[in-house]
Amino acid sequence: MLGLTGLHNIGNTCFLNTSLQCISNCPEFMNYILNDHYYKEINIDNPIGSGGSLIKSFANLMKSMWYDKKPVADPVEFKKCLEKFHTSVR
Repeated sequence: MLGLTGLHNIGNTCFLNTSLQCISNCPEFMNYILNDHYYKEINIDNPIGSGGSLIKSFANLMKSMWYDKKPVADPVEFKKCLEKFHTSVR
């Protein structure tokens, strides 16, 4: 079944992983992400934004959780991207 992939705990990320698991099970939002509907709304010109890298990283992780046939996904790239733009995550 799709969407039953867990997440690796990459060191003190249990709250992050719990939040990601909850978000990944919101059907309307996942449809928006998994079908790349978000892509046309990325504001690459926002000087205080991430240029779309944060949402793209999130989408890649969600696609991995929903479509890969592995029992667990690795959120390390998403966490790195999140840390780059939100230093309080560290």
